[in-house]
Amino acid sequence: MINKNKKTRKYRKYTVIMLVGLLALGLGLGGFWLCKQNDQTCFYPGLIRFHIIANSNSVVDQALKYQVRDAIVKDMSGKFAGVKDIITAKKVAQVNIKRVHDLTIQQISNEGKNYPARVEMGRYFFPPRKYNYKVASTTGVSTREITLPAGRYETVRVVIGQGKGDNWWCVLFPPLCLTDPVGVVKTTKSPSKAKETEPAFRLDT
Repeated sequence: MINKNKKTRKYRKYTVIMLVGLLALGLGLGGFWLCKQNDQTCFYPGLIRFHIIANSNSVVDQALKYQVRDAIVKDMSGKFAGVKDIITAKKVAQVNIKRVHDLTIQQISNEGKNYPARVEMGRYFFPPRKYNYKVASTTGVSTREITLPAGRYETVRVVIGQGKGDNWWCVLFPPLCLTDPVGVVKTTKSPSKAKETEPAFRLDT
């Protein structure tokens, strides 16, 4: 049992290190665009964000937002397993747009609602965001931090109903929110919609 626990901690440690390395690489690719701080035209091509907007700020609609999140994160975790490059990640995301839409509609229906849902993949602006992650070692567990700068990112966006409620977002690739959705920082402020592009893929009901 002890050896198994050690192997598990070691696996988690290297998984986190790999994810952080991919994040750094993705942000580094954005350097070719000579980005300035809070530049809404800056595009970071090495990452894919995941964004869910609730129908409203009612208790029921906010709870539904998290139910949709949990269903999608659980389902997508297996689909992104082993993906190591952004080109493959984008293909996986594009292929699964309908699946994400179906999961969203299913959760809406489970709650007895008839809201429409929109799932799209495009480039959207996000403000800077700090993410905390934990690294296990022989001396214990330490918390570290990585900051994603403000800019435009490739994004899978889910809009529930009227999309007027508080939102939640994380990193779909590298799969930060798929690895530990509980530890991902959430926000009650919507990312700016300035400088959006038309989504390359979109599915409405």
